[in-house]
Amino acid sequence: MKTSPRQPRNEGNVLILTIVLTSVIGLTLAAYLTLVNTSFRLTSSSQNWNSLMPTVEAGIEEALAHLNQLGASTNRAVDGWNRTNTTDGTFYYKTRTMGNQDFEVFIGTSLSPEIRATATGAALEDWKKVTRGVLVTTRRYSGRWLGLVAKGAVTLGPNSNIDSFNAEDPTISTNGKYDPAKRNDQGFIGSVNGNIDGGGGGQIFGNSGTGPLGFITNANVGDLAFLNGGGTGVQPGHYENDLNLSFPEVQPPFNSAPNATSGSITTTTYNYSTNSITTNVFPSPAPTNAVTTNISQIVSFTYPSPAPAGGVVTNQIPTTSATWPGSAYLPITTNTTAITGGTSTPAIGTYVPPLSIVTNTVKITGGGGPPKYVTVITYSYNRIDDYDYEKPSYTYDDITYTYDKTTVVSTNVTTTSYRYLLGDGNYMNNSVRFSGNQEIMVVGDAVWYVVGDFDMAGQGQLTVAPGASLNLYCGGDVKIAGNGWVNGDQDAYALQFWGLPSCTEFNLNGNANYVGTVYAPNAVLKGAGGGNNEQDFAGAGIFKEVDYNGKFSFHFDERLGEDEKIVKFRLASWNEY
Repeated sequence: MKTSPRQPRNEGNVLILTIVLTSVIGLTLAAYLTLVNTSFRLTSSSQNWNSLMPTVEAGIEEALAHLNQLGASTNRAVDGWNRTNTTDGTFYYKTRTMGNQDFEVFIGTSLSPEIRATATGAALEDWKKVTRGVLVTTRRYSGRWLGLVAKGAVTLGPNSNIDSFNAEDPTISTNGKYDPAKRNDQGFIGSVNGNIDGGGGGQIFGNSGTGPLGFITNANVGDLAFLNGGGTGVQPGHYENDLNLSFPEVQPPFNSAPNATSGSITTTTYNYSTNSITTNVFPSPAPTNAVTTNISQIVSFTYPSPAPAGGVVTNQIPTTSATWPGSAYLPITTNTTAITGGTSTPAIGTYVPPLSIVTNTVKITGGGGPPKYVTVITYSYNRIDDYDYEKPSYTYDDITYTYDKTTVVSTNVTTTSYRYLLGDGNYMNNSVRFSGNQEIMVVGDAVWYVVGDFDMAGQGQLTVAPGASLNLYCGGDVKIAGNGWVNGDQDAYALQFWGLPSCTEFNLNGNANYVGTVYAPNAVLKGAGGGNNEQDFAGAGIFKEVDYNGKFSFHFDERLGEDEKIVKFRLASWNEY
């Protein structure tokens, strides 16, 4: 008997097991590949997610730069920014592409606007895009000029005064200049990281402020009514201890420029004499000053020649004359008196004919002699007394012109030499040191970079001529003595000083006064006005410290704090979405 072998059955089982194992391995491999692909995609998406943040930040920085460039202007639809209305309100927006990423930025319309920046990118071409956004709020602050501000301590001399004026308001200035009779109470003195010492008896017409750890002593602070009324100490509401400011460093304005050098100015002056002139002819050419027209009525018995343009009125005036007026005045009435028995013959022309002559013989007796006979002649006539007639007169307007005529009496020509003479443009010097009676004259719009110290002593003087301006950058210490720095226009914008980080001292001495602005956040303002000398600083200033041991008056020009060009914005909050 034969039996069948079992080998085929075993082979079938092996085949089934092989198929099962192969399927499991295939599924495992597929799952692994899917996991690897998912991981790759997630990694790529994560990388793209992280790479979007620099793009978002770039959008925020561009929006912030746009706001700071415009300052206080609310017209933000410039320089590639457009205005749009959305369901969330009105915004100014801009879009930009950076590589494979896009961003769009929106700026609100308020004075301290929100900024919303969104960036979009994709990890793979066939993968969905990733979006990341940030919403920030901004804080608006009024630039750098608040009054007299220091990073550190402020120490004033005894009886110092802080007040304010406004060069554009005639009620609190005179011709744009500080006037003590019109002082205002918007002055400010502040210390961010130190204390304020008023020196005893100091008057601060306005406000004061320190940082959270600072305090103010030896000063009277308040408004005009409070201080003029004898108030002492700090009036409530006129001191805050939350002063917080940033002080960016000053950078050199340029790396090279021609040196400021000596020069001279020749000036011709004239002495004038002014006389009042009256003429019947209007002056030609017309004088620059006013011409007064005078009109007077003339009555004349002579007809004017030439006849005036306004016409002539002829008047007939009854006239009596003892002499014959002439036939030109006909009709003429002759007035007579009858004369009878006149004993003398009337002269020809003194009577009106006829002339009657009577001859009589008169007998004269007596004396014992014979009678005598005398012939007597008498005259009868009409004696002419005077003549009545009408005499014409002429009435017309006489026009004259009165004006001042100025003539040159003498001419003087003078030439003045200057240690430095600056016109329009940029100048650069390693240092400036001079004394004696030397002078610096600025006659144009100049930017001057002094790399080192600026030391002016003796009777030296720096003058910014009327109509000129000087932006002075200095990398060293500044000492101003002698006759100081003279701002011809008395306009703070005409004289602006910028202290680089290496400028550590700004020293006012002697008769030196200052009208302008000073931004020197690493320099100590020093001064020593004494006796009857009171050093005045009109404008605005920022220093590292203020250290005064003499009389000192600071007058803040309120216009500087209102300047739209220096309104700035910074971030107040950051929210990612």
